[in-house]
Amino acid sequence: MSEEPEIPRLVRMIRKVIIPALFFFWGIGVAGFSLFPYQLISEPLSDLQRWINGSAEGERLSFGEKIEALLIDPELRVSGESKISERLKLPLKPVRDPQGLLKQSPRKLSYYSTYAPGYYLLFYIPHLPDAYFGALILSGDGEVKRVIKRPISDRGRRVLGQGGVTEDGLLIFNSYFSLYVTDICGEQRLHIPMEGEQTFSQGVGEGFHHKASGEGSLIWTWFGNNLRQYDVKTQSLKREISLTEIVTANPELSLFEPRLIKSNHRGGVGQWKYNDLRNGLTLQKISLHDPFHQNDVDVLTADRAQRFPSFLAGDLLLSFRSINLIVVIDPKTLKVKWHHSGHFSRQHDPDWGVNGEIIIYDNRSHQKYSRILSVDPQSQRIKTLIDGEEWGFYQFAQGNQHLSDESRVLFTNNSEVAHATNDRLDFYFKYENDKGKALDIGTVYHINESQYQRWVNDCSATAKHRRETSPHVDPSTPREE
Repeated sequence: MSEEPEIPRLVRMIRKVIIPALFFFWGIGVAGFSLFPYQLISEPLSDLQRWINGSAEGERLSFGEKIEALLIDPELRVSGESKISERLKLPLKPVRDPQGLLKQSPRKLSYYSTYAPGYYLLFYIPHLPDAYFGALILSGDGEVKRVIKRPISDRGRRVLGQGGVTEDGLLIFNSYFSLYVTDICGEQRLHIPMEGEQTFSQGVGEGFHHKASGEGSLIWTWFGNNLRQYDVKTQSLKREISLTEIVTANPELSLFEPRLIKSNHRGGVGQWKYNDLRNGLTLQKISLHDPFHQNDVDVLTADRAQRFPSFLAGDLLLSFRSINLIVVIDPKTLKVKWHHSGHFSRQHDPDWGVNGEIIIYDNRSHQKYSRILSVDPQSQRIKTLIDGEEWGFYQFAQGNQHLSDESRVLFTNNSEVAHATNDRLDFYFKYENDKGKALDIGTVYHINESQYQRWVNDCSATAKHRRETSPHVDPSTPREE
C-alpha cells in the first residue's frame, strides 16, 4: 500500500519530462538527420517557403490561406508518371531563357529536339510556389519566348491548367473561378469571374472548367453544367445552353439515359418522362453522381468545315467522360448530328482534325496504356495514331493532343510533351520541380512560324492602339496580373 503514491509520480514524470524529451530529440533527428516524416514534409515546406518569399500569391494571402492552399487544394499537388524520356534514353537539355522570363520559378524545364521549326504553347497545371504562371511559348530549339501569367484570384488557388487557343491567337484559361482570355503578348482581353459560391466539381456547382475553344472573337466554354458563348469584343455573354436542354432536344436517342435514374419530383421510381425535364425537373433530381462529366467543347471553324462535309461551321463537338461518349450538336437546334462511343474509355480532348477525322485522347484509365485515336465520322473507321504501349505513356486523367499537320501528333503525358509520328520523335519537353518530381502539363499546341508572327504583330498593334487612344493612362503604372 505504501508504494501506490509512487505510480502517479512516475506517470507525471513520463508525461512532463520523458515524452517531451523524446519529441524534442525526434524533432532534432527530423531536421538534422532526415528521420521520418522528413520525406513527407520537406518538399511541401520548401515549396511553401519559396512561395511566401517569391510569389505574388504568397505575398497577398494570409498564413492560414497559404496553409489551406498547400494542404487542401488538390489541383496544386497532382502529378503522374512520365516514362517516355527514360524509355527512349533521351539526352535532355535545360531550356534556354535568355530573357529571364522564368527567373522567379524554381522548376526544371528540359527538352529534346530533332526537328526545330515552329513554337510550342504549353498551359501549366499550376503548382506552388509559381502557381500564377499560366502558360509559356517555347521555340522548337528550346528557347523560352514568352510567359503568360494567369490572374491572381481572391477566391482561392483552385485552377485547371487546361485551356484553349483560337485561330486568331487568343489564349483561353478556364480556372473554375474565372474565364480569362489573353492575346499571345499576355494582354488581358476578357476576364469573367464566377458568380456563385460553390466551385464546380463532380457535376455539382458552378465555374468554368476543362477545354474551351473559339473562332474570331467568340469563345465557347463549359460553365458548370451549361455551355456558354462569350464575345471577347463586347465582353458579353451571347448564348447559354443547359445540359437539360441538350437531353430534352434528343428524346429519340438514348445516349444520356444510362446515367439517369427513374425518379419524379416526389422521388418515385420509374416515373420521369422527357416532358418532365421540359417542365422543370432537374438533372440533379434524377441523375447518378457526376452523370456525364463534360470535359470539352470544340467549335468547327469555317476554315476547317470544308474537310467535314457532314457538318457545318459552328457545330460543336462535345465530350462526356463518364459515359465514354462524344457527340456533335447543332447549337441552333441542339440536335445531335453524330455520336460515337465504345471504342475509347474516359476520353479527353476530341478535336476536329486536319484530315477530316476527329482526334481523341483515349485515356483508358483502367488499362495499362493510353493512346491517341482518330475516328472518321462518315465511315466510323478507328485508327490508332499513337500507341501508348509502344511509346510508354499512360495518363489516368486529363490529357491533351493536337494534330499539328497530316501526320505529326503532339500530346501530353503527365509532365511530358511529345511531338511524334508512330515511329519518330521530333520534339520532347519535360516539366519537373527542383527535386526531379514530375509536374503536370494541361494543354499543348504547336504554332507554325507564320501563325506566331501574325499573332505577335496583331497583339503588338492592339497594344499600340490602346496606348494611343488612352493617353491618360500612365504606361509606367504597374498592371495587376
